[in-house]
Amino acid sequence: MVARPAPLRFELIDELGRGGMGVVLRGRDPDLQREVAVKLLRASDDPVRQARFFTEAQINGQLEHPNIVPVHESGLDLDGRPWFAMKLVRGRELSDVLSRRRDDPATAAAWPLARLLGVLIQVCNAMAFAHSRSVIHRDLKPGNIMLGDFGEVMVMDWGLGKVLVDGAGEEDGREAGSSTVTSSPVVTLDGAVVGTPCYMPPEQARGDIDLVGKHSDVYALGAILYEILSGEPPVTGDSVEEVIRKARAHEIARPIRDHAGRRVPSDLAAVAMHALAADPADRYAGAGELGEDLQAWLDHRSVSAVGGSLIGALGKLVRRHRLTSAVLGLALAALGTSVALGWHGTEEQRREAASARAASEAERQRAEEALRAAEARRVQLDSGRRREQTLAGNAERLGQSSARGLALAAIGQADAALARGDAAAAQRCLEVAPIDHRDWCWHYLHALAAGGGVASIRASGDAPAARVLPAGEGFVLIAGDGRVRWHDRSGRLLHGLDLGREAIAADADPAGRRLALALAGGGIRVLDGTSGQRRADLLGLVVSDALVLAEGGNAIVLATPTAIRVVAIGQGGGTRSEEVAGVIALAAGHEQGWLAAARAGGGIVLSGAAGSRTLATPAPATRLIASGDGRTLVAACGTLVLAWKLPGTAAPTRLEIGSPVRVMAIDRSGSLLAVAGGDGAVEVWDMDVRIPSVRLPAGSPRAIGLAWSPDGRTLAVLRADGTCELRGE
Repeated sequence: MVARPAPLRFELIDELGRGGMGVVLRGRDPDLQREVAVKLLRASDDPVRQARFFTEAQINGQLEHPNIVPVHESGLDLDGRPWFAMKLVRGRELSDVLSRRRDDPATAAAWPLARLLGVLIQVCNAMAFAHSRSVIHRDLKPGNIMLGDFGEVMVMDWGLGKVLVDGAGEEDGREAGSSTVTSSPVVTLDGAVVGTPCYMPPEQARGDIDLVGKHSDVYALGAILYEILSGEPPVTGDSVEEVIRKARAHEIARPIRDHAGRRVPSDLAAVAMHALAADPADRYAGAGELGEDLQAWLDHRSVSAVGGSLIGALGKLVRRHRLTSAVLGLALAALGTSVALGWHGTEEQRREAASARAASEAERQRAEEALRAAEARRVQLDSGRRREQTLAGNAERLGQSSARGLALAAIGQADAALARGDAAAAQRCLEVAPIDHRDWCWHYLHALAAGGGVASIRASGDAPAARVLPAGEGFVLIAGDGRVRWHDRSGRLLHGLDLGREAIAADADPAGRRLALALAGGGIRVLDGTSGQRRADLLGLVVSDALVLAEGGNAIVLATPTAIRVVAIGQGGGTRSEEVAGVIALAAGHEQGWLAAARAGGGIVLSGAAGSRTLATPAPATRLIASGDGRTLVAACGTLVLAWKLPGTAAPTRLEIGSPVRVMAIDRSGSLLAVAGGDGAVEVWDMDVRIPSVRLPAGSPRAIGLAWSPDGRTLAVLRADGTCELRGE
């Protein structure tokens, strides 16, 4: 595909999701006045990734089928990034339905087995059509099947789709091209093997490119059926390596029980295992044949995966003609009872037979109760295992590279091990992480597993009025009684001073070079961040409790009820004001020259050299912070955190924290966000993959302040009793 860079004609609204290669945004077509989904390749100079992205657009555009999302347009934006626009499908992923169905009775009732089989039949029809056009998907899984709000079923994400080589037949059409690796049981990434391990056939898991074809998609359809029937994918494990090993060895057990402990229909189990056969030649000849067997089961007809038998045929005949069968059954039962009574002859013999039957029934009931108890224990153990796997698997779910995914998995597993008190297991998990991807989370957990990782200092005076800020090579602790103390990252006291008055507001630049304090009674004092020496006094200023240091302009920025005042420091001085009423939070991008002000009525006013613009927020932003490099603005709106990459107009990253955010801090690079919610716990989120990597223990009293050391190696957690925990390597 040849395209020239041009302005993107769609108005981008917000982000819908992202994967290893691209991000999907909600857009508006100004010509047709409709919403569309715009998929945009992440910044990449790799021609292979760009070619694959365009291939996905071409494949989607050429497969005109009701169950395949249509593509409207494609091209290059002004930055040279490929994009394509497609139909916006409003709904939910099949993976979400299957996950909720395990634990939510309402979802299970709304999505019975017959309805899910109907969905899968439509997917089979879509894949049969794609195969007829010599296209294979290579990454079929519940997460790539979208269920629309009005009954639509769409096969999504053809990023790994492939057109089969010329001359390949319908039976064994195979792909051409180089191989690609996956790093997660649940997510597709680039590397040595293409696909998602949990749903991957043995030939794909082994990387046998020449053997991957239409039958590989049939296997993935069987894997989806297996999860519908049992509640779990056919291959699971505690690590990526284990899942891939099992997939290669075809270690799959026949599905016996569903998510609620009910027995899986034997015919459907046979259909799933037929599609999941290790040898491609033993699977269904095509996706259409699999769909026909599923429809046959719904119609109470025989399925081709099960050998015909007289008993089986009679059973299906009975289900198709229930009323006639019921009448005939009652007649046969009455006849059988008469014969039985005549056979036993005497009343005594009948009583003995009834007693034997009662004893047998009681024994059967006891066996069933024991089976239910064992099954309940298994479900409980499985739930615990899934919880632990979620902690580790979350880190991998949205990883961008195999090495990064491995590091996040190691951190998640180590955090889970420490939560259950197993420090040795945590250390073993951490050793797996590649050295280049060992961030603060890794170093902190490593120190914690070794018995360290936490130091403690304490503020004097009114503890709830205390503050902690980055300064020098560590932190400055500002007490409610006006005393200021400098500490290094280990907690060692360096020096201090007494302001003589309470500091009602304070802030420092993230590099720890300067500290500004608004004093009770008026005036602002500016101190050197390392030595504590006085650099300037701005006396007579009316100050509020919203104060931000703008290092890039060598100025102090403060908010009054009706305006923002910028006061220059040093020779020349000077003051300028901008009318922005109702400001409740401020943040400054020190190295990029911008200022953000959150208003009580909602929205954030962003001012810079290029002028001002307003960032929309769903609710008033009660907290604003900026990364040290000035390239990330973060806002807290209740339980929702929004993060913008600046400069730019892209939709913000959205993090659902789970409880109202009280305080937060972001490291210099904008990669790690520490947040403290209403439950007292502190979580450290990885901003690249939008998941919590580490959860610090909930403390009492609650956290009232968070700060990263200027070098990003230590996180300070200030609690309401004046205790300040220093957590790091």
